[in-house]
Amino acid sequence: MALKPYDFVSCPDFGGGGAVVEDCHFHDGHVRGILLKSSDSVVARCRFERIARSGLVVAPEIYWLEGPFPRNIRVEGNTFIDCGHGAVGKAEKHWEFAPLQVVSAFTSRLFPPLFSGAVNMHGIRCIGNRIVRAPGPGIFIMNTADVALEGNRVIGPGSLPGASAVLDLNRNLPATANLTASEREVLRDPAYGILLMSVKGVRAAGNQVEGGRGLIGKGKGVEGLDIR
Repeated sequence: MALKPYDFVSCPDFGGGGAVVEDCHFHDGHVRGILLKSSDSVVARCRFERIARSGLVVAPEIYWLEGPFPRNIRVEGNTFIDCGHGAVGKAEKHWEFAPLQVVSAFTSRLFPPLFSGAVNMHGIRCIGNRIVRAPGPGIFIMNTADVALEGNRVIGPGSLPGASAVLDLNRNLPATANLTASEREVLRDPAYGILLMSVKGVRAAGNQVEGGRGLIGKGKGVEGLDIR
């Protein structure tokens, strides 16, 4: 097979494809609960409590280009309580701050890391999850096409005092990024139930938020959003 510059080759048979994590309790961790890179995987009915960074991160390994780009992921019926607070501080903001996060963000080992607009993940299903007291957004979906967000409930996004002064995501965009005023305002204080950026084809139905700035915040590059 002829390859072109920037082609990506990966064998899903040796990338942990089809992993299933069910009915587990992740708590009091100093990094993340689960870092999920394998396609065709399921995380269901798990409980994430007091995890310093995200409870669940779905992301490829951008820096080393190790492993596949995740596809066909189902995240259903999980509970996230007080996750991500340790990623937001005056001295540092780690990029894994949303309790449930699907983002190819770490494209550079600069501080702060720069977000990429590339859509490289597909088929993400987040259904019936409950998120309580997120420092910023409860769910952050980025770099993804074909997304289903159904029946999720977010209670208290933006609940960490002082987090809004740190979570200005505009600084994580390249200087050449062209955003509207409303998009920049969303990213300035992203305390929404669900934050979307660089996504295509999102179906959102039956989601709820209590507190924060609103149910869904739209940053740069949101195409085909269907809210019901």
